Formats: sequence, structure tokens, C-alpha cells
Amino acid sequence: MGGSFCAQIKPRMGDIAGWAQLFFDNLATLLAVIGSIKLVLSGFYDGMPPEDTVPGLACTMCYGNLYYALMAIRLGMKEDRNGEVTALPFGINTPGAFAFIFGVLSPATMACSFGSPTFPNGCSPPEDLGITLTDEEYVTCWTEAATEGWKAGVLSNLMCGCICIVLGLFGSLIVLLTPTSAMLTSLAGIGFAFLGFAQAANNFSEPLAGFLPFFMCIALFYGNVNTGCFPQALMIALTGIALGWADGIANVDGIKAASSEVKWRGVSWGYDAWTDWTHATEYLGTLIPVAFAASANSLMNVLSAAEAGDSYNVIEVMCSDGFGACIAAFLGTPFGTSVYIGHPAYKKINAGVCYALLNCTLFMVFALFSVFAVIAAAVPLPAVCPLIFFVGMMICQEAMASMPTRQYPAFIIGLFPSTLDWAITSGVNHGGIGTNAYFGLAALKPGAILLSTFLCAISIHFIDRKYGAAMAWCIMAAILSAVGLLHQDGVAASKEAWELWLEPSGMLYCEENCAPGSPEPPEFFTKTVKWRFSAAYGTVAVMAIFLWMGQCCGLVDPPIVDEVGDADETKKSQIQNSIRSARASGRISKAPFSERQGSNASAKAMA
Repeated sequence: MGGSFCAQIKPRMGDIAGWAQLFFDNLATLLAVIGSIKLVLSGFYDGMPPEDTVPGLACTMCYGNLYYALMAIRLGMKEDRNGEVTALPFGINTPGAFAFIFGVLSPATMACSFGSPTFPNGCSPPEDLGITLTDEEYVTCWTEAATEGWKAGVLSNLMCGCICIVLGLFGSLIVLLTPTSAMLTSLAGIGFAFLGFAQAANNFSEPLAGFLPFFMCIALFYGNVNTGCFPQALMIALTGIALGWADGIANVDGIKAASSEVKWRGVSWGYDAWTDWTHATEYLGTLIPVAFAASANSLMNVLSAAEAGDSYNVIEVMCSDGFGACIAAFLGTPFGTSVYIGHPAYKKINAGVCYALLNCTLFMVFALFSVFAVIAAAVPLPAVCPLIFFVGMMICQEAMASMPTRQYPAFIIGLFPSTLDWAITSGVNHGGIGTNAYFGLAALKPGAILLSTFLCAISIHFIDRKYGAAMAWCIMAAILSAVGLLHQDGVAASKEAWELWLEPSGMLYCEENCAPGSPEPPEFFTKTVKWRFSAAYGTVAVMAIFLWMGQCCGLVDPPIVDEVGDADETKKSQIQNSIRSARASGRISKAPFSERQGSNASAKAMA
């Protein structure tokens, strides 16, 4: 006989600690997102406050927390485990949020600021054109640019959610078709650049207030210090808040100014973003890998929860995460949500269902009344940046743990695209580099997450001497380069775009003399065209074919697959352990033929 409904929602001692951990994790992400979106969308004028997107995000979080609480209640009633089931933690998709800010919102805003139907010469036209904008026109121009950036983000979020729903129906294929370590490395690039040193820089810019919370994060989280009933995240945040106020980073004047913004804000809608789909394909290089990464993240976390004792339906969780992103897009929010890493940790502290309900209730109230503006003024960035930093480092740690040491170079190579994405977005340009090597750096920026997956996967297969798989990935990379998904700013989704196959599709490769009206582009502008990247991947595929032929003739050693020492080495990866357990129990498909063949070979060698 199943347990009762009321018995499942009975508060538990661990719910307070679980709520504090989840709330401050989401709060840290939200404050960092607000700061970043201010830089991108309202760095040049005072309009369109980013807080307008928060109520819709809070509604999405409310949906997710309530839905996963209901899933936990259903599971408890089904298995007659009164109050023993822990709800899946849910919140803002941190890597995806920063990927969208710097991979969609920022380039869309800047592209419109360079020229639009209303202001064809851009918001800051060159002086030699003899055009000057009035203050009102300048503000109007940037408002229009920011609105276009917001529209691109909302539209991309809607498409990302739809892709996640489709992927949810074929969840195990993600594990089969893409090396786990390559998927994790694409996320680790965001974790390293945008969540890692970009957040740590805020602490090092304010050493008196920033150093102690930063090193407390390392000591408490990585040193596994037991803080009893007092959540580690709350301890770090409170320490940073106290030091920030003592150092003058936060003050009463800021609180008073933010208090004037506290009012009923309500929920906006995203319908205005759906009026123009002409540029929908331009950001596929960002939204496709974000969707794949979000789906993979949901899959891994469900498997991890099963290891901890709570077996949720994989397809239901993956599809509901995608549906949450669609809800966010309907409510005018360019940021998605997802299941959070760490269900076993919440299980360990005896959290149940109420922690999720408490989290979404507070977020909803704070968002609808714009209380987050006051919180942002009261909580200095050095207080919450270490929590974002920890998430970034945890992603990197898990990516490295999922691969044997021989594949570490592939992991490092996979960090290049997002690192260069952050650097170029932050202002590194040809004039700053001073040499034409800049164009090589610029080639690593567009579609950074997708590019990271390809670079890492190709490198892993070459390291493991799986030349057939390496050739397949190179061919896919050549096709995506040909349409502009890799190494370019836009996608050749129209006849006109295909006619520009011999030209780059964006402004990344332009020098100062590449402005409109220049007699001819610089030399490197013509060397970074789509067909050259496509052909380059083709040459690498040819190399893989020759190596494979040498392998068939016995001139090259056989593939390296699941060596005994490497299998033991990757047991430190929670995700790899979850995948192994799920394959053994039949919850997901077995490994591809090449991996089974390698495993059999290893078993025979041991015998």
C-alpha cells in the first residue's frame, strides 16, 4: 500500500539547510546574471532594466520546483516511503545563462548597434562620416539594439527548450553518440572562463572583502569541512556581506536607491520576440550545444539521484526541463532552468520536498516585488562570486574526473574556445594583440560551446587511436563549418548566405580598414572564410583515414579503450559511475560496439 500525500510533504530538519544551499546558489547566479546583463544590455544607457526578465524566470523556477516536488511525492507514495524521498534540486541553468548572455544577447545587441533600419550608420558612427547623434537619438539607438538582443535571447531560449524536449525522448543516445568527457568539457569551458576566473576577478579586485570568502569557498567545499546545521554557502555569503559593508563596497545610500525600485512588477510576455525569425539561425552555434549540455546534465543528475536511492523517470525529467525553458521564453526570459547537480548532497543532509517549495515561494515573492534590486545593493559581488566560482570549478573537476590522464590535453584544448570567447567579448581585438595571430584567436570564439565539443571529441579519439570516430567528427565539423556554425558569426541558412560562402559571415575578422567603403578587405579577412575551415577539417579527416589504414595493416597500434587502469581512474567521476550503473541495470543503452570490443579485449588480457 502506498504512502499518503500529506506524509510526503512533512517538513524535515534538512529542509532548512537544503533551502539555504539551493537559494544562495540561485541567488549568486541571479546577481551575477543581472550584473552581466546590465553590462550587455544597459551598459550605454539607463533603459530596459534587466530586472524585467526576473519575474518570468521566477515563474519558471516555481514551475520546476513544484513539478519536481510533485514527482518526489508521487515516488514516495508509489514506494511507500513517507517523507524519505528528496526532490531534485532545480534552478537557473548557470552555464547556459552565461553562454546566452555572451553568445547571444551580446553579439545581437552589438550587431544592431553597428547598424539598423532606424540607424543605418550605427549608434556610434565613425567621425569621418560626418554624422552625429543627439543624446535622445543615442539612447533610442541603444534601446533598439538592446531590445534586439533581448529578442534574440528569448527566441533562442524557446528553440533551446524545444530541442531539449526532443532530446529528452532520446536521452540515452546523447551518451552513446558523444564522449561523456567531451560533453562535460564543453560545459567546463564556460565554467573555467565565465564562472571561473571572470568571477574570481571580482574577489581579487576587492581583496579586503574578497579574499576571505574566496578561500573560505576552497576550504569549506573542497576541504569538506563539516559546518553542522549551518549551510556552507550561507556562511560564505554572510562573511562576504559583512566584509563588503565594512569595506564600503555596499552602503546605505545604495540600499535607499534600490528601495525606490521595490514595487509590484508583474510578469511580462515574450510575444514581441517572436515577430522576426529571420536571424533565428545565427545563434545555433550557442543554443544547440547549450541544449545538448542541459539535456546531458539532466540525464546525469537523474542517474546520480538513482544512485542515491531516488529513481526518477529519465525522459520525464529531461522533457520537463525543456518545457521549463519554453515557459521562460513565453514569459520574456532569455535564460533557461534545469535540474541542479548535487541531489546526493541534498539527500545526505536529509532534505525532503519542502526545501524546494520554500525556495520557489521566496523567489517568486522577491521577483514580483523587485526585492532582488535591494538584495543586489545589499550583497556585494565578492560575497556571492565564490559560489559561482565553485560551480565552475566543480564542472571542470567532473570533466577531468570523467577522463583518464592521457586525455587531459584534450580537456585543455576544449577550454580554448570559451576562454577566447570571454577574452574577445571583454575587448581583446586586433589592435590589442598587435599581430595577425588575432585572427586565429577570433576563429575560436564563434559557437564556443559547440566548437569545444568538437575539438575535445576529435582530440580524444586521436589520443585513443579511434581513427574512424575521429574521421566522422572531422566530417561533421567540415559540414558545420561550411554552413557557418563553427568559426563564424552566422549560419548560411538562406540562398543569399550561401552565395557568401567565400566570405566570413561576421565582423570578428575585420581590422580597422575593414569598415564599410574600404576598397578591399585585408589579407586575413579572406583567409578566414567558411570554405577554408571546411576544407581544413577535410584534410584532418584524410589524415584519420591514413592512420586507420595503417592500423588495419598493423603499422599503427590498436585503439585504446577502457584499459583497466583508466577504468579505475575514472571511478572518481560521479557521472561515469552513474552511467556504468545505469548501463548495468539497463536504464540506458549499453556502450557502442567499439567500446564493448575494447572492454572484451581488456577482459581477455586480464584472463
